[in-house]
Amino acid sequence: MPGREDKREGTSLPVADQVILRRQAAAGAADRVIAGWATGGLFLSLGANIVRGELGGEAHVWQGLGVVLLAGVGAVTAFVLRKIAARSMVLFGTSALAVGTLLSLIALGVESLPFYLVAAAVTGMGFGTAFSGVVGSLAPRIPATQRADTFAVIYLLAYLAFGVPAVVAGALVGVVGLEAVCVGYGVVVIALAGVAFGLRVRAGR
Repeated sequence: MPGREDKREGTSLPVADQVILRRQAAAGAADRVIAGWATGGLFLSLGANIVRGELGGEAHVWQGLGVVLLAGVGAVTAFVLRKIAARSMVLFGTSALAVGTLLSLIALGVESLPFYLVAAAVTGMGFGTAFSGVVGSLAPRIPATQRADTFAVIYLLAYLAFGVPAVVAGALVGVVGLEAVCVGYGVVVIALAGVAFGLRVRAGR
């Protein structure tokens, strides 16, 4: 019924306000979520092909190492920085995403496998901390009874950002080539991370 209130756990927000709150939270975090998870989609979907086809890494260990560095360094960095302010973590994460992705494009241009692995590690720092910062910034602002619904929307957005660009990029590889797709994908990720960083800086003024 219109105006019905949810009084669980002391929450007295009308249902309409609860829906608005969830939408605002998801919209406010969208730039950071998309930038981070689209980056993960780039490395996990095309990383092995980049290492093998563009950087000469024929061994499977090299092809998998980029993914290991992305996820592993991301997890470690998020754990180490877990006590800093959520806004600071987001700023660090989005800047690391942009820098790491740029470094990976440079590594692709100079055809350096070691440089690419370093870039994957730097990107991993951003991959882990950007999303942790999103969670840390939203959780205190969302009533306990609304967190499950809100984070369900956030994760839906994350998986769409992770999967859809990767599928599109995979389809385009046969049309324009792997290097062109990687460059285009990387430029988009850098732009998204830059926008997310700029919005967080502006919001903190």
